[in-house]
Amino acid sequence: MGVELRSFGEGGTEFACDPALTSGVKVRRLFREAGVALAGIATGVRFDAPIRPPIVGNLLSAREASVNEGKHMVAVAANVGAPYVRVFGFEGPVGESKKSLFRRVCDRLGRVCDYARNRDVTILIENGGTFPTAVDLVDIIRRVSQPQLAASYDAATAWLVGEDPSAGVESLGRWLRVARVRDQRAGKVCRLGTGDVPLRAFLGAVQRADQAWGTDPWAVYTWDRAWLPELAAAEEVMPGAAKLLADWTGGGGVMHRPAAFQSAAPAMAV
Repeated sequence: MGVELRSFGEGGTEFACDPALTSGVKVRRLFREAGVALAGIATGVRFDAPIRPPIVGNLLSAREASVNEGKHMVAVAANVGAPYVRVFGFEGPVGESKKSLFRRVCDRLGRVCDYARNRDVTILIENGGTFPTAVDLVDIIRRVSQPQLAASYDAATAWLVGEDPSAGVESLGRWLRVARVRDQRAGKVCRLGTGDVPLRAFLGAVQRADQAWGTDPWAVYTWDRAWLPELAAAEEVMPGAAKLLADWTGGGGVMHRPAAFQSAAPAMAV
């Protein structure tokens, strides 16, 4: 069992529990004393910002903003002992081709992966925006071609665009490190097991992928209360979600490490 922490980086004011706002030694000690694993760091880093103006913009420091943000998050993860950092490609401006956006995202992502080398941190690209499917993630990972890069795959995001999450897991194979579990009904967030996303089959596919590749991926349950305040409080939802995940996976966990929970609360409260 573990916790995936959300970070906005140094100076962030969104969450008091942001791992970037305290010492790495303290974070490591809290998790060690609680007997809870730190699964990784989830971020909102995205590499889609356009270069403006088109020519001169290549000379401006703003072009490096997302790369610098990604590097900072790698440093945060290394400081607290988190094995991965979750990032996004996301979407470009109206009228831009996917091919153009793809090149820009891969270039910036590759430079962050270079920085992660020798820091014992893996960069996980998650599906979303212009890149919502496992096929998109595979294309990005192959283009960047860095050993530090793998995938975080959100089943609900893929399902909404018509991709079977179980098939997506098969496509990702050895690159899958996080299987993100969120349920939705008619496109709206709902409690685990009450929605349309075929999550039980998805987790079964993740188990099979782990058996085939031995990559030891996390299953991370995410409750979006931080972004959708109308949802029930996390403490009302997490216990039932944990029990259901255990039931779905035979009580022994989805993978070698059974599950992680994304939290906007102090790690010790999860």
